Parts: sequence; C-alpha cells; structure tokens
Amino acid sequence: MKYTNIYKVFFGLLLVFIPWSITEAIYETPYPAQEIVSESVGFYQTNTCRYSVAEIFQVNKVNPVIEILPDLSSKIECFGKINGVDKAGEIIKVYVGTNPNIDFILQSSFWLLMLSFVPKSKKYSQKYPTSFSIFIMTSLLFLHLSSEDKFYLSFSEGFDVSLSFNNYLLLSLLIVIPMVLTVFSDLIETRFYNLINFFPFIFLFSGTYNSLNLNFFLIIIAFIGIIAIQEGFYSKVFTLTYFVFSIIHLVNFETSNTYFDVDKLKGFINSSQNKSSLLFWTIIIYFFINGLLYVFKESKKNIDLQIIKMNLLISAGVIVVIGIASSVYNYFNYLSYYYLGLNKLGMKSFDSIEGNTWRGISPSAEAAGEYFTIVILFWIVINKLQLHKITKPEIILVIINLYGLYRSNNFAATVSLVIITVVFFLNNSNLKRQLKTSIYIVSVIALITVFNYNNDYSYNFASKTLLHQGISASIISESLPGNEYGLNAAENSNFGQILLLQDSDIKLSSSLKYSLREFNENGNIKFLPDKVATWSVISVPINRSEKWGIFLAKYNPSVREALFGYGPQQLSNYYLGHPTKYNDGLVLPHSSLLDFIIFYGLVGVAVLLLFLTVISIKYRKKSIFAYPFFFILINFIKSDSILYLSSFVLAVLVFNLYDYKTIETDSSTYD
Repeated sequence: MKYTNIYKVFFGLLLVFIPWSITEAIYETPYPAQEIVSESVGFYQTNTCRYSVAEIFQVNKVNPVIEILPDLSSKIECFGKINGVDKAGEIIKVYVGTNPNIDFILQSSFWLLMLSFVPKSKKYSQKYPTSFSIFIMTSLLFLHLSSEDKFYLSFSEGFDVSLSFNNYLLLSLLIVIPMVLTVFSDLIETRFYNLINFFPFIFLFSGTYNSLNLNFFLIIIAFIGIIAIQEGFYSKVFTLTYFVFSIIHLVNFETSNTYFDVDKLKGFINSSQNKSSLLFWTIIIYFFINGLLYVFKESKKNIDLQIIKMNLLISAGVIVVIGIASSVYNYFNYLSYYYLGLNKLGMKSFDSIEGNTWRGISPSAEAAGEYFTIVILFWIVINKLQLHKITKPEIILVIINLYGLYRSNNFAATVSLVIITVVFFLNNSNLKRQLKTSIYIVSVIALITVFNYNNDYSYNFASKTLLHQGISASIISESLPGNEYGLNAAENSNFGQILLLQDSDIKLSSSLKYSLREFNENGNIKFLPDKVATWSVISVPINRSEKWGIFLAKYNPSVREALFGYGPQQLSNYYLGHPTKYNDGLVLPHSSLLDFIIFYGLVGVAVLLLFLTVISIKYRKKSIFAYPFFFILINFIKSDSILYLSSFVLAVLVFNLYDYKTIETDSSTYD
C-alpha cells in the first residue's frame, strides 16, 4: 500500500507538470524564451504556440504583472503552450492553449487519481453490469453537447455535433467518456461505502472542466444515480413530484435564441434556452439527487464522524493555504484553477475585494465563508457529542479556518455560528429549564436592542426600500412626473401613480407589479405588517435590498412559471427574459430561496418547506442533524450557495442526517 501511494503521487506529478512542459521551440526557432515585459509582448504575439508554460516560468519566476489565462479557442497542438500575449494597462495577459478533448482526459484522469486515495472499504456488489448505465450517461452527455452548442461555439468555431467519422472532437469525447466511467466504476467498487466520509474534499476539488459546461462530480454522482435505479433504489414520492414538475416545464417551455454566460456558475447551470438543454438538465439533476440519496442510504452505517470532522478541517485549511499561494504566485494560480477544477480563476491578489472580502480560490466569498463556518460548527458539535479530546493539529486547522472566515467577511454566517453554538451548549448543559428560559429571553432582548441601536432606518423607510430598488433597476423610458417639491413618484413612494403609467413609459416585471399592488393596497395598514413590507424590512439589515430589488425587476414569470418555475438550473429566461438596467455581468438574486423559486416556483418551494418543516420538528433533538440543518437553512436565505455544486451536495447530505443512526452522548432537548 505504501509503495502504491508513492506511485500514485509520482503519476500525479507527471499529470501536473508534463502537459505544460512540451515545447517545439527548440526545433523551430533559435530564439529562447524571453522575460515577459512590455517590450516582449510583440515577440510572443509573433511566436505563438511555440513556448511552453514551463519555459515561461523558468525565465519569469515570480512576475506580478503577468496574468495567466486559459485560451479555450486553441488548436490541439497548441495545448500547454503560450498562444497569445496582450497588454491591458499595467497587466500583461498570457494565454495558455487548452482543448476540450485534452481537458476532459487530463482533468478526469487527475480527479480519478485523487479518488483512488480514498481508503478501501468492503466491496460493493452490483446486481447488474454497468454497461447500461455507461450508455445512458454517454447519451446524456451527447445530448448536452448538441443542445448547448452556443456555449461551445463561443470559443470554437469548428464545433460540430454531427455524427461523422471526420468529426474527431466529438468521436474522441464519445470514446473517452465510457472509458472514464468504466475506470470510475472499478475504483468505487472497493471504495463506495467510504465515499461519504471524504465528501468534504469536493469543496477543494470543485471538478469543473476548463472548456466544458460540465462538472466531474455531476457526471459521476449522476452515474451512481442511474446505477441506483438499476438496483431498484428511488423515492416514489420524490420521483412522482419531480416528474410532474418536469412535464409542466417541458410542455410549456418556449425556445429562444439566447445564450446565458454561466461565468462562475460553469458546470452546474444551463447556458441555453432550448428544450433539449432543459431536458438534459432535468434528467441529470434527477439522477444526481438520486445518486446522492443512494450514497447516503447505503453508506450511513459506515459514517465515521471523526473522519468527516478531520476531513472538513483539512479540506477547508488547504483551501485557505492554496488561496494564499494562488494570490502570490501566478503560475500556481493557473495550475490550481485547472487541476482543482475551479469555476473561475482564484484571486490574483491578496488584497480584499472592495476592501472587505477575499474569496481565495472559491467562486464566491460568501459561499467560502459559509463553508468555513459550518466546518467549525461540525467540529464543535461532534467534539461535544462524542467527548473527543481536542488535538494540536485540530487547533491549528481551526485557526486557519477562522482566518479564512475572517478574510471572507461573512458577517451573517459568523453571527449564525455564534447564536447556534450558544443554543447548542445551552441545550446540552445541566442548567434548569427556568434558567435556560431566562437566558434565552435576555439574549433575544439583547439582540433586539443591539439591532435597534445599530439600525438607522425607520420602519416606514425600510418597508419601501425593496420596491425603491426594484423601480431603480427597471427601465424607465421617460422621466417620472414630479410634485411641487421636485420628487417623482418613486422618490415620493407614490407607487399607485407608477402603476398607472403605460408599459411604454416604464417596463415593470410581473413580480414587481404584483409587489407594488400588494404594498399599495395593504402596506399602509397600521399594526398589520404586509408581506412585501416585511420582506423589505428583513432585506435592509442583512444588506439585500439592492440585490432582491434587482430580482423583483428581472423576475417576470407567467402565472404557470410563478407556480412551477422555469426548470432545473434554468437561469436564462429569468436573467435575459425581461430587460432591466442590469443585463450585463452576472447579478445573482443572492438567495438560494429565490433561486429555488426561479427553478421550481412557489409550489416547489411549498413542497420543499413542508418536507423540511416535518423533519425539523420530528428530529429537532438529534443534534448532529439539527444544528447544521438550521445553519444552512438560515444562511441559504441570503446566499446563492445552492448554485454551486459543492454547497448543493453539502445541503442534501445535511438534510438527510436525520436518518443517520448514531448514539449521541448528549441529552439535548428543546425545552
């Protein structure tokens, strides 16, 4: 076993360094690689596809003015070589050639190698061969390539999905995909029951392909989901509900010639607005969720909380360290992006964004902060429940995690951690019920007092802020009429006057129109909080008024779409379907609850909340489930974490911990 791991490490190093070291320059030109400065930009623009990344590194070492970026439009012979250099202000952008075929082979090989380090468990025996599952998954991926052709045509003019012997790109992918799935099937045969103990590393190895709108873990977990169905595992209630929603989505879907730039959501969001792409994401998300549930069901007896705790600490700690290294060394920044499968390149500077947040290698500082926080929460809960002695390595890793949380500046996650931790220790203390109740009452009064002291806004102002932001984000053709004080209808909160304007004068979404009518009719009733006013008041202290106001301005569903959503991973219609002032760049709703409404509508949210309410009440005394559950539930209200595969996996697994049979040493009760 020792020598096997050494061989694996050696092979991993070859995968990391060899592809970026192959060069043709010594054969084709007498000129050695030059230091990349302003004067040498023209040299590299002339001598493209000749010098490898390794050669450039040798003559540049640490060069802070260089920004290394993948060139997705390169030919296969230019892979790993410098295929362009441009100067943008003080920064020199160096483009490294990449290719979809090589990306899929190279990145898949590396991640399969990482999976091989998962310790072996008892052998997983299947009733049926995997050939059928491999065929289904390969067919699904072909459907993806053909339905999201606009994504691939954006960087490859020669992209073609026609089945022809001359179409080498497609044929090679269709050959490699079954090979990758076969290797994966062989790997997990002896590791299946141990996978759940090592799921935290999905936050480190994000698994997004460089030049594909696909994610490695989406593919392999969906593949497990197909196997599970073969084995007879699926939830009848979930399947029936999902099927009904899917039929509604597909039957009522309207194709449009739009392309949604997935940006940092690459690999887990639909980029196209056509029925074929919707079909792909509908099917693969079902298989994906079924695969997650199957892994949990089959592995719950093998869950080791101590292993999970340490893997959480290690993965989060390594994320912080790699984030720092990527910020300092531009070559390491590129390699970490490629081999970790990041949604976007990591931070290129150690400076914070806008002076307060630092995301490191994560696509979102907010999602990173949530992960660091839940790692610490798990550490606290597991140590308390199992009376585990805290070790020095744990303390070091916790400190690193706290530093990552500090740099992410996720105030909401930090406050949630403090409150939930206090509740956890109180519930697990030997204090009398009366004393606990008194502490809770005093704590609530203190929080309300602190909130009111730091809140500079009146209820009257806060209740209208959300609508103000929605109107500000909407397109207004003409200036709104003003009163004698020069205030227009929006500034004067005269929402009734705005509703009387013609659509040609102001383009309001259906959701914003509905909210304005609700507030105009019910919002001024004293001592009776309106739902729109309440939503607005909540948005102010958590700094979501602007983002949620933009959501109202953009979200323009029909009645059917409002009830059942646009479909899984379908942001295109929401984002591009209704014109606003924010159609450039990726402006997300900043709420997983709103994201879920976009995908599955109000009915879908109602079904989900019903399920979560039932299990939260029934299993509220199971600490290993309850505290992480409520943390995720609270923070997902104000973050888009559900749009990132790793956070989605974490949520699904935590929501299923209620079914984890464990002997807890605490006597926690919710008195």
